[in-house]
Amino acid sequence: MKDVDSCFYYGMTAKALSARLRYAKGETDADNVIAAALYFRGLYKEALELFNKCLIEYRETGDSSNVAQALSNMSTVYTDLHDTAKAISLARQGFELGRQLDGDSIQTLLYLNYCLDNPQLPEDTIRYYLAKARANAEKYNDRPMQSLAMLMLPTYMVANNRIAEAVPLIREALDHARNTGMEYTEISTLVLLGDCMKNKPDSVLVYYTKALDIASKNGYENFKLQILQVMLENSELIGNKDQIIHVQKLLASALETDNSNLKKFIGDYTIYSAIREKNHLLEAGNRNKLTKIWMLAAICAASVILIVFIYFQYRRSRHKTEIISGQYQQLQHAMTALEQSQADNTQMLKVVAHDLRNPIGAMTSIAGLMLDEGARTDDDRMMLDLLKTSGRTLSNW
Repeated sequence: MKDVDSCFYYGMTAKALSARLRYAKGETDADNVIAAALYFRGLYKEALELFNKCLIEYRETGDSSNVAQALSNMSTVYTDLHDTAKAISLARQGFELGRQLDGDSIQTLLYLNYCLDNPQLPEDTIRYYLAKARANAEKYNDRPMQSLAMLMLPTYMVANNRIAEAVPLIREALDHARNTGMEYTEISTLVLLGDCMKNKPDSVLVYYTKALDIASKNGYENFKLQILQVMLENSELIGNKDQIIHVQKLLASALETDNSNLKKFIGDYTIYSAIREKNHLLEAGNRNKLTKIWMLAAICAASVILIVFIYFQYRRSRHKTEIISGQYQQLQHAMTALEQSQADNTQMLKVVAHDLRNPIGAMTSIAGLMLDEGARTDDDRMMLDLLKTSGRTLSNW
């Protein structure tokens, strides 16, 4: 990364633009860039928080390639924090996921980071994964990764004090970096060559001076302070006062530039923090609004259900009322018909009674006369008595 501060600034700009366009993936990618800038500035906690946020969002969208990269980035941060257990755990997760991604150039970075974060691996294992990383980088013509893959093994050898074996490999990586125009790798390779010359301060200065020239010409500000500090140490070992004064001036200038950049970074970071806090408040407000909306929707839904229930109950009640009203009308018709029938019967009985009154009276009188004659049998007298009694009863009705 040439300029951490520019990276941070453009990351914030990209995030703001993505937010305006409602481009979720763009916001996540911008957060990933911002997290990398925070890491290079030494803000490890903030970088981890943002990398983890990106990891969650990449997982939600099923972006396996970026999930693997986020895991690898977090592993690198934990390595610098000396939390070996977490670093190895995250590196393995990213590595295993990367192995499932057929035909993806991200595998190169994962192989390299896995070797970096697991220095305790046997050399054969490291050689195996570095060979795979280099083959994958060549497959996708990824020149930066090719250079890094070439540099990784000699870096491992230098760390294990195998200088004689490492130097030829470093020179090969240096030639590759120069031929492909990879300034970053060229600087790293020259620094590594300088580190191989620990007992030769003059040689260290030669390689570090070349690295400083490349860093200065190509804007790799983050390299300059580290390079100049080593140059000052070796200049003091040599005892060349003019060289010491020259390096001190360069270091003072680099420190001044770094302080200026740091002030700009702090200003940008303050703005970023304010925006992030504002976004957190907006998100909290939106969550509250969303909760209220859901509550209102639930109340509306309950109201609709209640209205529908009341409507159906009304229709059911109305239907029953109509049935009862129909039955009542039928009953009224039946009662009217019954009353009319009873009136007709009464009238008919009156007519009959009127028409039969005289004959019945005559029969009753004749029965009385026949009983008065005396010469009757008991059966006749009983029948005549019954006829006389019935006739009087009917006459009185």
